[in-house]
Amino acid sequence: MSPEPSPPNPCHVPRMSPACPPNPPPEPPRTPEPVNLSPEPQVDHAEMVALRRLDAMNPDIDRSRITLFCTMEPCLMCYGAILLSGIGTIVYAYEDVMGGGTACDLSALPPLYSDRRIDIVPHVLRRESLELFKAFFENSENSYWQGSLLERYTLEQ
Repeated sequence: MSPEPSPPNPCHVPRMSPACPPNPPPEPPRTPEPVNLSPEPQVDHAEMVALRRLDAMNPDIDRSRITLFCTMEPCLMCYGAILLSGIGTIVYAYEDVMGGGTACDLSALPPLYSDRRIDIVPHVLRRESLELFKAFFENSENSYWQGSLLERYTLEQ
């Protein structure tokens, strides 16, 4: 029986040399490749971008141990994608009165969704998030969701 081949030597110098320790240090984390964004903001919510980047950087990670932090409650589209991705916990600050998805009764949905288990922790730093959203909606340069239920709900508080 022949001995197992040695692992590749990334330093290209003898292993016991000070320039290359016996066990080379792990590679630094990769910087994610830019994610191709859609021209439509309705598709490229922060949660969707984060899920794509996670998949690009570490597709084999145990997602049930990941906590996704969001400023606003994920919308229905993002919530569905988070469920399908296997993320274990969502923590969010501010409720999305227009389209928040976390109040969905998963038991009423088909097994692809109803069999998913996820912990949801709402309203963490809600007051601070509310102030951010108020400042956003009070800024006349921002037209996104201007005149919407979300804007009215936020500014009335």
